[in-house]
Amino acid sequence: MIPSIDSRIHRTLRKTRGFCTLQSDSTLEASLQSLCLNLRSGERLIGVYENHPNSLKDAILVTNHGLFILQEDHWVPIAYSEMKTAKFASRKTPDISDLVVTLENGRHILIKIDGGDYSRGIRDISEFLRFLLRVIQDFEEKKGAG
Repeated sequence: MIPSIDSRIHRTLRKTRGFCTLQSDSTLEASLQSLCLNLRSGERLIGVYENHPNSLKDAILVTNHGLFILQEDHWVPIAYSEMKTAKFASRKTPDISDLVVTLENGRHILIKIDGGDYSRGIRDISEFLRFLLRVIQDFEEKKGAG
């Protein structure tokens, strides 16, 4: 059985320093409601990954259907079902702060993940990548079974 997206988010992203769920932060929910996102039918906003604490600059909104990233003052949706691959944008360890997601249509999207517990040498990007890889794998399994 393939785990739900909610379960994947809870088990993976909650371990990162930059991720907040709407359940855990009511002021965050109020500020996100004002964004006027074009959520798809059945889509729920679950949380936000903040690259800068208490700021939506470079933030990633996480829903049960995909991610929203801010590009040129517009929130752009990226559906999990359209993701083909995800990987680190750079192989140089000190430079790792971006992920590249390749979509089914061949388009590449850069996602910035800056946070972590640097005093312990832990970076959020590894957990975020793990989350995306698992979700992509889940969708591949669903396609194969369907």
